[in-house]
Amino acid sequence: MNVRDDELLRLAAWLAEHPANADGADKGFVVAGVRRLRRLAFMPRVLVGIGPDRSQDRVPTPEELAWPVVTQPIDDVLAVCRALEAEGVRYLIIGVFGIHLHAIRRGADAIPTEDCDLFVPRDTETVTAALRVLRELRFDMEAGGEPLVDPDDVIVSGLLRARAIVRARRGDALFDLVIGSTSLDFEQLWGQRKRYLVEGQIVHVAPLEALVRSKLAAGRTKDLLFLERFRELIEDLQALERQGRLERHGDGGPAGAPPKP
Repeated sequence: MNVRDDELLRLAAWLAEHPANADGADKGFVVAGVRRLRRLAFMPRVLVGIGPDRSQDRVPTPEELAWPVVTQPIDDVLAVCRALEAEGVRYLIIGVFGIHLHAIRRGADAIPTEDCDLFVPRDTETVTAALRVLRELRFDMEAGGEPLVDPDDVIVSGLLRARAIVRARRGDALFDLVIGSTSLDFEQLWGQRKRYLVEGQIVHVAPLEALVRSKLAAGRTKDLLFLERFRELIEDLQALERQGRLERHGDGGPAGAPPKP
């Protein structure tokens, strides 16, 4: 048995023994965890009591249970990004999945998240093309709790006015198409984007600092919990990015200044 198989067995046992799995209890998180195990891409040790060191075992808090077990498989993300690129749709990966890509790019631990947020320009042509891509990839879409079976111009106009988020699901793949944002400026971020090569596919990711600022600006409990939970990792990533900028601009001088002798 390899290490990954051992991790899977530990997780399965943890799910089976947890109090939330008792008769009459809400088993939603157990069902979701088992479903995601089918497409396990990796097993980051983010849940207390999982991993070879069992000395810290305890019943996780509700906030800890809210975090997903694994990150959405990258093949789904690449398929969508490839299709958007083919249609000429500009996009930026934002949210936790964006921070996750910054993390693995730097060789840090993966950050688990159930979905991938895609930020697109707030214009009719772009949004129409993005929805067409998702529909052709056989995603089920909804916005505001209402299904989007075949969105027409009227519906697209409504989505633009509302700065809506379109949720797209296909099996285990889950995407949020973000149409406009009060805390992020697409055109500004497009010029600052990171272009990461992932399994032969270039993906466009919003800069880390902007993603962290967006989480703070949202002010939602789950966003603040996320920032606190991964505070050390995010601070390490920010330090690495600052160091990279210093190296590019030479011994701490301002951008565009010549390196010191």
